[in-house]
Amino acid sequence: MAASAELGVELALASGVTTIADCAYDGAVVRAARDAGLRGIVYLEAFGGPDADADAVVARLVARVEALAPLTGPLLALGVSPHAPYTVAPHVYAALLAHARAHGLPVATHVAESAAELDALRDGTGAIAERLAEVGVAIPVLGEHPVDRL
Repeated sequence: MAASAELGVELALASGVTTIADCAYDGAVVRAARDAGLRGIVYLEAFGGPDADADAVVARLVARVEALAPLTGPLLALGVSPHAPYTVAPHVYAALLAHARAHGLPVATHVAESAAELDALRDGTGAIAERLAEVGVAIPVLGEHPVDRL
């Protein structure tokens, strides 16, 4: 993860990008961006399906934020990223958003990135739904476009 983050930061700077907004689970991007003097926000991803304990998901996120906060400063901040509607159930989204609002943290999420995601969330069909089912992960079938749901 560190090598990937360092390469991403190096390529960003080499192409003139000096400010990023990155969604990541690991703290490697925080370290790489800080070490290179890159500006930005690193949104820490959180996951939790329909059976998840939302308070426990938030607690795990808080622990990661607290561990990485000392690496931030005037150029680099942390945010919250409920990963995506197919990996974060609505009640978990709500808990993560409430935490972010209460602590003034910015929020980013992945949504409507592919036709497969739309099929999975709207109807429970398609490649994403099939792959997640193979590993025993149930996704919330929203019956509507995920942007409308959010």
